[in-house]
Amino acid sequence: MNRFAGRVVAITGTGDGQGRVAARRFAAEGALVVGADLDAAAAALTEKLVRDDGREMLSVAGVDLTDEADVVRFVGAAADRHGRIDLLYNNAAAARLGDVTHTSEADFDFTFRGVARIPWLLTKHAVPHLRAGTDPAIVNTASVSGIVGAGMVGNAPLLAAYGAAKAAVIRLSQICAVELAASGIRVNCISPGLIDTPAVAGILGTGVDDRLRGWHEEQTLVGRIGTPDDVVSAAMFLLSSDASYITGHNLVVDGGWVASGGAGRPHRDVVEALEASLAAGLRY
Repeated sequence: MNRFAGRVVAITGTGDGQGRVAARRFAAEGALVVGADLDAAAAALTEKLVRDDGREMLSVAGVDLTDEADVVRFVGAAADRHGRIDLLYNNAAAARLGDVTHTSEADFDFTFRGVARIPWLLTKHAVPHLRAGTDPAIVNTASVSGIVGAGMVGNAPLLAAYGAAKAAVIRLSQICAVELAASGIRVNCISPGLIDTPAVAGILGTGVDDRLRGWHEEQTLVGRIGTPDDVVSAAMFLLSSDASYITGHNLVVDGGWVASGGAGRPHRDVVEALEASLAAGLRY
């Protein structure tokens, strides 16, 4: 497939995880990828991997996406290289976790800067170049944390600022969809559930307590933890022409966790007990 042949795609956070997967997959489908990451060495490795795949990528490294001047530098590099930006994938984020009573003011501010400020700044400065693009679109990355309670599988009380900031990303996406409609720019959002990336190794108990992974898997309807490819596939759909009639939408990619309320699939013994009760003529 070459869904993105010749399309200029700006992707943030390409140093590892979902960003690295996105850079390689968009490039594999013909996109001209421009990536940004704070970690210069990680960004260089992603660029090398893309080139080893026989594709092209420009990596702008050492970019602090919470800093407006750095955002201008990144967006400018993409526009200077290709003359426009067609698609923007706001993947990058930075946060410090904690509950309501133990989150410091500094950590709260850091999290809002790293989660909500980044897509706002990128959108602000990319829009003039997106207007020059073809079928322009934006995808922001939110989280189930911005939808349900503490927003994590297991409802762990560590996401006060993070959940609030991700909720802001969802609302920001909706507002941008309205404001940018006149410019022909579609804006959508993805809310992943628990995705197996280096950033969540502690939550999954990687190398410490393998029971955590099994417990988290039970909380989903599909019976597994998400992968970066699951999220990137959703982003590629929303940024493709296949989604040309979709804007202002928040696509949940969580294996059914939100739908089940974290309960996962019904246990067979519970189902059998309910069937027996109904067979006995009990009603509600």
